[in-house]
Amino acid sequence: MIRFALVKGGVYRARVVLGWAESFVGNEMVAARFRVVGFSDITVRGSGSQRIIQGSWWHDDVEGNMPPQIDEVIEVSRPPEKDKVVIPPLPRKKIEIKKWVWYDPRTWF
Repeated sequence: MIRFALVKGGVYRARVVLGWAESFVGNEMVAARFRVVGFSDITVRGSGSQRIIQGSWWHDDVEGNMPPQIDEVIEVSRPPEKDKVVIPPLPRKKIEIKKWVWYDPRTWF
């Protein structure tokens, strides 16, 4: 079994390998199983025995064993650390390029 930690606010992608009988289940039913566990914003791609599932975890941090159907788990994004100072990017200054106008020196006088 895969041991994995879920962090509050993280987005995870899992590759699921279903058994013969489970492979006939629709993507909505697979998503419903993940909703029951506690995931939200779930998308399921694929058909048959191989599915790719992506979802957000908004509950407290938890660590545990994954079911045998989950073949691989990837952390897509993680929320920023609470103690880490995030410096926003500096605003870009708008540079105005003035158009130079050249005058004929014969017209100066």
